[in-house]
Amino acid sequence: MRKSISGVLAEPGFCPVLLSAFKKKTESLKTEEKQCILCLDQMSIRPSLRYLTKSDKIIGFEDMSVKSCGKEPATTALYFMIRGLNENWKQIIGYFFTCRGMPGEAQKIHLCQCIKLVEEIGLKVVGIVCDQGANNIKMANALGITVEQPYFEFNNENKYFFMTHHTSLNPLETIF
Repeated sequence: MRKSISGVLAEPGFCPVLLSAFKKKTESLKTEEKQCILCLDQMSIRPSLRYLTKSDKIIGFEDMSVKSCGKEPATTALYFMIRGLNENWKQIIGYFFTCRGMPGEAQKIHLCQCIKLVEEIGLKVVGIVCDQGANNIKMANALGITVEQPYFEFNNENKYFFMTHHTSLNPLETIF
């Protein structure tokens, strides 16, 4: 799998090539092996521009969606990663560049899009994990997350929402 997807996550957004390759892998998984957690995290990055010769595109500017690209070099990256709940696997499936962090409402939109894409390839997202950053709290509020109701409904299923107390590339380690 690693060999077949090396270098495909070049442009910001969710990577259809990677999702397609992962779909082939999920076909051989048992039902309980398909349960996963969706992790998202924002991290500071050094502003830098890069030219992609294959797509004749410059990346490194704020790019929160396929249809819009800002004029300022990005200082923050938001990534989405899926991780097996009952099996030891993980995969980053998309990222976005921002200048000041992605607003909570925009994060909610990308989160729902990500869940849809992940479930279309045969996986089952049972929960979301993120840190307690301000934009993540705004996203949780936009999803209707409360202490009394730590989940939101997506396609008639509850998706549980977990917030960690610190940022980590492996956010599940702080919960499980």
